[in-house]
Amino acid sequence: MLISRTYPVISPNPNRLISLSIDRTPSPHSDLPAEHICLNVAVLMAPNQEITPHTFERIHAGQTKFSPVVQVMDFKQVQPNHGQPGQVRYRLIVSDGTHYQQAMLATQLNVLINEGQITEHGLICLEEFICNEVQGRKIVIILRCHVVSPSLGYRVGDPVEYGKAAGGNGGMQGGQPVYGQQPQQAPALNTMAGASVPYKPAGSSSAGSSNAGAYPPYNSGGAAGGYRAPSGPVVRAGPPQSIIPINDLNPYINRWVIKARVTSKTDIKRWSNAKGEGTLFSVDLLDEFDGEIRATFFKEACEKFYPLLEQGHVYTFSGGKLKPAQRQYSSIRNNYETTFDTNSEIMEVMDDHKIQSAVYSFKKIGELEETPPNATIDVIGVVKAFSPLSTITTKKDGREVEKRELTLCDDTGTEVRLTVWGERASKQPEQWENHPIVAFKGVKVSDYNGRSLGTMPGSQVTVSPDLPEALHLHNWWHSAGATAASTSISSGGGGGGGGGGFADRKVLSQIKEEQLGFGEKPDYMDVKATLTYIKSDPDPWYRSCTSPDCKRKVTEQLNSYFCEKCQREMPECAYRYILTVSGTDHSGSVYLSCFDEHANILLGRSAEELNSFKASDMQARYDATFQEATFGTHILRLRVKAEQVNDEQRVKSTIMNIRPVNLVQEIRDLITAIKAYN
Repeated sequence: MLISRTYPVISPNPNRLISLSIDRTPSPHSDLPAEHICLNVAVLMAPNQEITPHTFERIHAGQTKFSPVVQVMDFKQVQPNHGQPGQVRYRLIVSDGTHYQQAMLATQLNVLINEGQITEHGLICLEEFICNEVQGRKIVIILRCHVVSPSLGYRVGDPVEYGKAAGGNGGMQGGQPVYGQQPQQAPALNTMAGASVPYKPAGSSSAGSSNAGAYPPYNSGGAAGGYRAPSGPVVRAGPPQSIIPINDLNPYINRWVIKARVTSKTDIKRWSNAKGEGTLFSVDLLDEFDGEIRATFFKEACEKFYPLLEQGHVYTFSGGKLKPAQRQYSSIRNNYETTFDTNSEIMEVMDDHKIQSAVYSFKKIGELEETPPNATIDVIGVVKAFSPLSTITTKKDGREVEKRELTLCDDTGTEVRLTVWGERASKQPEQWENHPIVAFKGVKVSDYNGRSLGTMPGSQVTVSPDLPEALHLHNWWHSAGATAASTSISSGGGGGGGGGGFADRKVLSQIKEEQLGFGEKPDYMDVKATLTYIKSDPDPWYRSCTSPDCKRKVTEQLNSYFCEKCQREMPECAYRYILTVSGTDHSGSVYLSCFDEHANILLGRSAEELNSFKASDMQARYDATFQEATFGTHILRLRVKAEQVNDEQRVKSTIMNIRPVNLVQEIRDLITAIKAYN
């Protein structure tokens, strides 16, 4: 009588499932046992994608840039802490056939369990993951995965908990796995001689193993011929911790260290809201993998780290907390930003020059008209023109803020007005001369009067950068760009700008004809005008405060001067121009106001000097200064705004920028305009 039973079992290669048939027949021979056992072995199942051996050795060695296939031994639901909101999460036990390891499923993958796709003893492929330490234990955080196979019905191999020696219960508690019941295993089988069939796990060095040589052995010392694990984004317990790339940061990592260059640093700002008030500053960080992130320091951390961090230097940062990025305030392409507190650790390290000074994603000026307002972009261009430094008073807190306006152009034949704010505007004014190439990172797009750009506290400005785009623009400008006509997309102009192109000029009669200045906001225009009259008497200046941040008029006292704004006395005062001039072109004449900065350019002498001429009875030199400036022709940028004077509205035109006429360029522009007209 034939008795046959079939058992699905595991082969010595954990990547193959086999069936084993046992045929029992009575033996006709007296010298053999009562039963003859015949083993019939056949391949039962070969999954499309095999379990990846040595998975956890590689992960713990720092590798995350591979996609291993593992078996799900068990999973359980982890509820959020009592009284705290949060999504349900799942903790898994996953195996590579030799070891098992705890894992946590990212909440966006819960659907794979809820819909029954991930099952006990099924195979999954880990597409994206990190290794993190939670409560003293290493856990693999699964960020992306897909199901390779449904349940196999059996556990592959005889895995032990990673980090524990084989033997005993292999990391099981009381002979059971960490979660759930003991999975069903094939019964123990006997050979003809009655000895058990040995199973050799993957990676066994025993001769004859079907997996021998399939994967080089791991060698922690990196010895020749062994597998050397590259350094990677793994967070190790205790110092020294590995450096993690900025692009690998995510909320599932509790402790991390990054090494980055400070590419931008803002001034300290004071904030106030319903929760209180304090100070803050931000830095932009860049690592050697071109990952960027913005970091912000509040209150005590602001005071502690502001003097320590310097733009351009390289540091290691740890102890930060991630949060979703406010992308509308930054050009940093990262979904997260971080904050550091006083317990954070920041250490300056040697600059090995592996980290760039900045990374850019430039947008052509010709594309800005299609760019949505309030977008934050990077742009590079030639400074075609620039304005003198000017100031505005903020409505919110009455602060005076310095600004300088540039006209930026590129090889699309388009130019745009870009406003540089704050310290950058006043620092090194000579850097804008001679049409330099300038790269701007993180400037904001405005749709006021067409399109314009403006720097923000975190913007980066680099003059003459060492970039291929800069070399291209330099060659373009010196070969054709300097003489080519360009179109301005900043049609109406903005306060104090360097001026638009030739095609954007107006004539003085248009102030009246077009009723300029009567709108809610002032109008701006560019004209070429000759100054036919400069008023020199009475004194065309006023006595002002000597503080560099204050330009208010002071009151003369017996032996001193007093500033109402600063509430202080001073032994001396400053002298600042307030000129009245007459500008004339072929269409008519208009009286114009000209203040200190532009009057200095016009007259070539300061108000202090002219005051000394009068005080020293040098009237001839005083008069000559005005005579020499009269009948000069200039390119003027005017601010036109109607003001209420004694119940009457009067249009006031103020010079916001003054440039000499470039005769060669003027002739070329005129020829181009005539050809276009014809």
